[in-house]
Parts: sequence; C-alpha cells; structure tokens
Amino acid sequence: MLLLFENENRTMAQKIKNPCIQVCKYDDAEVCIGCCRTMEETRDWIDYTEEEKAETLKKVERRKAPVVLQTDHLDYYV
Repeated sequence: MLLLFENENRTMAQKIKNPCIQVCKYDDAEVCIGCCRTMEETRDWIDYTEEEKAETLKKVERRKAPVVLQTDHLDYYV
C-alpha cells in the first residue's frame, strides 16, 4: 500500500494512514471491531515501517472477508 507518484521529476512516497475509526472495542479474540486490528497491531502501529503497515492492512482485509460455511455435508444428518 505504499503509493508512489511523480512530482517535479522526483518520486515521493505517500505514507499509509492509520486505519483507526475511533471505535476501539475488542472482541473475544482481541481484535478491534472498528478497524479489525489486533491489540498488538494497534499498539505497535506507530512504530511500524511502511512495509509492516501494508502487511497489517492485508491481514485486516482478510479478517474483514466474509466467512463462508460449508453446509453441503449436513444433508447426511437430515
């Protein structure tokens, strides 16, 4: 998520913004229900490199992905 663009013949990096949405409530797995980061990721965000922030945001997207339940095997019990 490190975005690069050209400006006056030089490359500039745009910093990754903190994904916090000011909810800051954690579920039983210690994942924030607002930004989907773990307590550790939230605490350490300020010290992360841009690469670590990008990797954390990838993890956040996976956590936000809907869960698909396999139910085809349940016909056996009906």
